[in-house]
Amino acid sequence: MTGTADDPAHAPTGAADYEVGYCRPPLATRFRPGQSGNPRGRPKGARNLRTVVAAAAREVVEIKENDCPRRITKLEAAVKQLVNRAAKGEERATRFFLDLLDVNWTPFVGPRVVEFKV
Repeated sequence: MTGTADDPAHAPTGAADYEVGYCRPPLATRFRPGQSGNPRGRPKGARNLRTVVAAAAREVVEIKENDCPRRITKLEAAVKQLVNRAAKGEERATRFFLDLLDVNWTPFVGPRVVEFKV
């Protein structure tokens, strides 16, 4: 074992009595100054699944509605298709649509009227 920091002959001063144990790694395996703990970590700009799905849902597509071209997002197109399938009577589409409404529906209550007594 020549040339390693674990070898007492080549260890820095004060390291001869260094004891390896819990929270005290061997001197040879410690991070060097300026070295990252995860040098091959997540690359900058890497996107997670939520970001990728959100970007895909925001893409714009062109549809024909009553022989008139319109540009809407893919999310709007998917919701339109779901509503149309539910309106045709497809049981799975209807169930999914009602579950979607139940989770996300907040009915408009209207402006609040406050009465003051004088």
